[in-house]
Amino acid sequence: MNLRVYAVLATHGHFDHVLGVDTVKRVLGVPFYMHGDDVRIAEETLSWYSRVSGETVGRLEVDRELPGDCTLRFGTLELRVIHTPGHTPGSVSIYVPSLQALFSGDTLFAGTVGRTDLPGGSEKALAESIRKIFRTLPLDTYVHPGHGPPTTLRRELRANPFVEDALSGDSLP
Repeated sequence: MNLRVYAVLATHGHFDHVLGVDTVKRVLGVPFYMHGDDVRIAEETLSWYSRVSGETVGRLEVDRELPGDCTLRFGTLELRVIHTPGHTPGSVSIYVPSLQALFSGDTLFAGTVGRTDLPGGSEKALAESIRKIFRTLPLDTYVHPGHGPPTTLRRELRANPFVEDALSGDSLP
């Protein structure tokens, strides 16, 4: 496909999203980016995974801690990093304006939202993150969650009860 990989970005620090990062970094020789608020979450969940699975897991090395909302450029590709805490304190969603696509990690799924009952989760923060996404992105944005099928913001606005609850009282364009 003639792709050039510039970096690995994690939407949050749970083990199922960062387990292979050390191998990918080493093989491709690229840096790893993650929000600073999830470094501890990543260390804890990788440690838990190692104990439960019996597998030895290397130490996760974050090369660049994302500060929150920011814009990253890799070659001609622009990515907007949107800090969307709630599932974890350092959860981010990655919006690609040229594709009108959002990689939502475990913040927003088709028909539901991310769990908030794990360490660092917050229902209040997740509801605010959902409002932030819907206030700032076009409704025709394609959403690619960390798990499950893709969707669109428009579809979630119409069919996702968690989105409806988070947006109750908000007036959207």
